[in-house]
Amino acid sequence: MKKIVFSVLFLLLAQSIYAQEKNSIVLKFGITPYSQLTTNIEYSKVFDISLHDEKRYNYPNVGTVLYAEYYRKWSSIFNLGIGVSQQLYRAGLKPRYSYKADEEFQICFTSVYLLSTLKIYKDLYSSLHLGFNKLWATETEVKQFDRDYIGLYYAVGFCYEYNNFIFEFLYSVNHSKHESDFLQVRYISGNTKTVIMSQKEKYGTFNFNIGYKFDFNFPKMKI
Repeated sequence: MKKIVFSVLFLLLAQSIYAQEKNSIVLKFGITPYSQLTTNIEYSKVFDISLHDEKRYNYPNVGTVLYAEYYRKWSSIFNLGIGVSQQLYRAGLKPRYSYKADEEFQICFTSVYLLSTLKIYKDLYSSLHLGFNKLWATETEVKQFDRDYIGLYYAVGFCYEYNNFIFEFLYSVNHSKHESDFLQVRYISGNTKTVIMSQKEKYGTFNFNIGYKFDFNFPKMKI
């Protein structure tokens, strides 16, 4: 996914420099109402036994997201580009059955993605994001793991443009994964196996965004 994103970015820049089609940079600010983070801990199978533990963390307070996007107008109805978003740290409540139910679980996500918009009617467009993200967390639920992995990010929604102002409704999902060696199991045969503990996170949000679009053209280059 990372190679695809950077390849498309290179092609966009190369095409834009040698063409006169309209290019745009969009800066957006978003708010995220109530949302939920789901964590699922799994242990690699040993003796044909598989264990897992799922938890849900509620985020009742409003969160904030910052976006910076660049795209090129490929036709009268279709735009293609790349973007980056930063969800600021957001505090969520641990499950009621947690041994510290009053503590907060703070997380934030950084996402890099390909984006496309398709005109539906006049100034109304559909929005689509596809890329990868990184989870940042301050809690031991994440810090206890030795290895973390970049996860999948995707979003879909609608946006309306009015005098270069952008109003957008977006549903986005962030995935991430962490792993750690849990223990060593020795079989009667003398062979050993490492039990791996992995935690998968899924964070889904509804975002209400507002932004402004800056249009520009690269100077025409002659060869």
